[in-house]
Amino acid sequence: MSVSESSPHAGARHGRRPLAIADIAKLAGVSPMTVSRVVNGGVGVAEATRRRVEAVMREVDFTPNASAQALRAGRARSIGFLSLTSELVGALAKVLVSLEQQARAAGYAVTVVTLDDINEQTVHQARRQFRQNAVEVVVVISPMVASRAAVEMLARSIPCVGIWTPPGTMRPVAAPDNERGGYLATSHLLDLGHRRIAHISGPRGWMETENRERGWRRALEERGLAPGPVIAGDWGPGSGFEAAQQILEDPDVTAIFVACDAMALGVLDAARLMGRSVPEDISIIGYDDIPEAQFYFPPLTTMAQRFYELGERAFHVAMQEIGEEEEQDAQPAQLDPVLVVRSTTASPRSRARAIRRRRATRTT
Repeated sequence: MSVSESSPHAGARHGRRPLAIADIAKLAGVSPMTVSRVVNGGVGVAEATRRRVEAVMREVDFTPNASAQALRAGRARSIGFLSLTSELVGALAKVLVSLEQQARAAGYAVTVVTLDDINEQTVHQARRQFRQNAVEVVVVISPMVASRAAVEMLARSIPCVGIWTPPGTMRPVAAPDNERGGYLATSHLLDLGHRRIAHISGPRGWMETENRERGWRRALEERGLAPGPVIAGDWGPGSGFEAAQQILEDPDVTAIFVACDAMALGVLDAARLMGRSVPEDISIIGYDDIPEAQFYFPPLTTMAQRFYELGERAFHVAMQEIGEEEEQDAQPAQLDPVLVVRSTTASPRSRARAIRRRRATRTT
């Protein structure tokens, strides 16, 4: 179990440095050589002493790892990367690619751990893997509000820096300003003349969901407009397809802000199925600018995130966290996404022209 406030060894950790064999020896009242023998299954240790050492290791959650070899050779020069498995796809993979390139150039290895769910049990397992690889600092992507307790637990034992982590859990890396992105996406539609704008959000409980929706609402409120319908998706094309089928039943909706490009693909398919032309009948703007977005039909207007720059910043902030680089002057707290205009957004006047053309065709 982990060290608790009431544990006799609660003060054993030195800041956020992982415990070493010497620390275990001190807590157990034995020599480091004895602890080493217990760890490595060596002989010459009395059974009662072995049990006492093992009990201390369990209590403080000590995991034998590569640290000893790393110390003998100098330093391990290893950093970790923790993310949801579902997040490490598409454009977000650029964060890891950029981080790995920066690390390799500086002589660091990267240990990557992806989890289907970030909770205290899975993070406990991830922490063991990081320790086994003598990881010095971890870059964390954990966008769910409910992951707070788990990532706080990790940050108490290993230095961590966060991209999309619950506020206050660890040192943040400048991340995309999702509220600003939602605001800019909606403002683009408003500037084109749209007044009834729907939103397909991400799943509830995700920080991106809340912030992008907040930006959408703020842009509408500033123009004195009521929000259109909002339906939560699950980041996948299928949920975008289902949500769009409901939204497109409202004849007053002329535009949809979709919280990610994958769901926007489903929206495009629903529009075709329902006989709605894009952008003449309905304008669609996505979010992320995944590599496939420019090849959608029509090519998708979207908000591009600066993922590669995020990876670079994450590496340098991680190095500052463990004292390998000097602290830099204050950096922007967030990075503004960039509007990429393609072919899925247009003035709603084009909708009226399209309706007139269809009526003219039917009468001839």
